[in-house]
Amino acid sequence: MTIQDFALLLWRHPVVVLLAIFVTAGAALHIVAERPAYETRAVVNFLMPGSTGFENFNISLVVEGAVTALSLDSQDGTARVRRQGGTAAYDVVLANRGNDEQPVHDQPYVTLIVNSHDPAQASRTLAVLIGVLRADVRDRQVAAGARPDALITTHVVASSDRPIPLVSRRTRALAAIGAAGLLAMLVGALMAERHPRLRLRRPGMTS
Repeated sequence: MTIQDFALLLWRHPVVVLLAIFVTAGAALHIVAERPAYETRAVVNFLMPGSTGFENFNISLVVEGAVTALSLDSQDGTARVRRQGGTAAYDVVLANRGNDEQPVHDQPYVTLIVNSHDPAQASRTLAVLIGVLRADVRDRQVAAGARPDALITTHVVASSDRPIPLVSRRTRALAAIGAAGLLAMLVGALMAERHPRLRLRRPGMTS
C-alpha cells in the first residue's frame, strides 16, 4: 500500500482515527505532566589493606563485592537504607564484563544507581547508600574476626556531582507512544475495513 492508500483508509474510518488520537494524546499528556525523574550514580571499588587500587584483583575482593551487592539488594539491606533516611528507589549492580545470559563478575566494582522525582531525595539516598555499604563491609569482616589492619576497604571511584534529569528517557517515551498510537490507528482502520459491519462511512457515502 502507498501513503495515499493509507491516507484514504484512515479517511474512511474517522471514528477509529479520533479514538486513536484521543488515547495517544492522553498517554502523552500523562508523560508530560509527570514530574521529571532524576538519577544519581556512584561506582565503588574494594581494596585490600595498603592497596593503591592498581593491583590485580584477587578472589577475596570479587567475593566481597558480590556479597555486598546481594546484601544491599535484599529486603534487609533496603530496610537499613530506609532507617538511615534513604527514601528513593535504588539498584545495586555488580560489574559484569559479560552479558545477562553469560555474566562475568571478575571485578570488584559495584555501581549504585538512585532514581527519584525529588533531586534532593536522590542525592540524600545515594549518600545513605554509600554509608550503609561501607558499614556493611566493615561489620561483616569484624563479625568474622578479621583484624582492624586486615580489613578490606571501599573507595568511591566516581560519583554524580548533582542529580541528572532523565530528559532523554521522557523524549524516548513520547516517541514510543506516538509510534504506538500511529500503529494502533492503522491496525484499527484495517480491522474496520475487513469487517463490513464495523465499517464507518462518512455521511453522504453510499454502499
